[in-house]
Amino acid sequence: MCGFTEKEVKKLIEKNNLQPKVYDELKKNYDGYKFSLDIETHTFNTTSVMYYLKNYITYNKAPRDLVDSNLATTGSKIESFINIQNPEKNYEKLVELVTTGKTSGNLVRQFELNSSKFSVDNFLSLLFYQGYITINEANFDIDFCIPNYVSENLYANYFEDIIENRDEYNIEISQIRNAIKAFGTTGNIEEIIKVVSSFLSHQSVRDKENFNEKTLKYVYSLFLSLSEKFYVYGEFPTMQGFADIFIEKSVLNNTSYEALIELKYLNKEKTKGLNIDKLKENGIEQMKKYIKDKRLEKRENLNNFRRF
Repeated sequence: MCGFTEKEVKKLIEKNNLQPKVYDELKKNYDGYKFSLDIETHTFNTTSVMYYLKNYITYNKAPRDLVDSNLATTGSKIESFINIQNPEKNYEKLVELVTTGKTSGNLVRQFELNSSKFSVDNFLSLLFYQGYITINEANFDIDFCIPNYVSENLYANYFEDIIENRDEYNIEISQIRNAIKAFGTTGNIEEIIKVVSSFLSHQSVRDKENFNEKTLKYVYSLFLSLSEKFYVYGEFPTMQGFADIFIEKSVLNNTSYEALIELKYLNKEKTKGLNIDKLKENGIEQMKKYIKDKRLEKRENLNNFRRF
């Protein structure tokens, strides 16, 4: 397992006389891999970096497809990993990863794919060695996470398979894509909200018990990741705090709209006695502060949606 360091990527960009913005794109899409518990340094996917730079040097623009076709995978490949052994337990781990962006377990150094002892930790280790997840931090267990935007798109493909193959969700993929298109072309985010609400209404009792605002943010990010037209950032840093979600146009996007979203998740059991109107006012005041950030003020057609 290997990867480029930040210093090496910047040197490649400098050597080929490319603009600094190329580094920002590489970091969004291909950085975030951590292969050892003993170091803090993140690395970039070497094959993907070279693929991107080759296109940029040749055509002076980013590749239309951010994933090299030699590395592209589908939901069916992940499904095959799930079905090696303990499919139900593996599936639970995948759903946790897909809907929250993280999961925990132990890293296994050696295992046999055809062994009856192939455990959930073996399954997570297989995803790790394949580069589908990476180490976030180590406590009692290892916390694994999805490393970058391109990897999120990989899981979005699997997420698409879940929706299509499980009747309980009752959502058409075309409905999701049309909702994203409506936002990009008109700035209307209402259809995305409807799709997310429909998905959440079909979650299991167990999933709802563990549901929180971070989960809500990630579900929105996951749906938007079904399109390569946008980058989605959770906890986007501004001069006045952290915005819940920032939806930014990708380099492949020629549509008009972007969005800054402030979410307020209210648990029914915990809302008794809360001043809901005051909570709304606080959220609106937060938004007003966030959009004063210089990076956001310069953006044309940035819509500020206030959903509570």
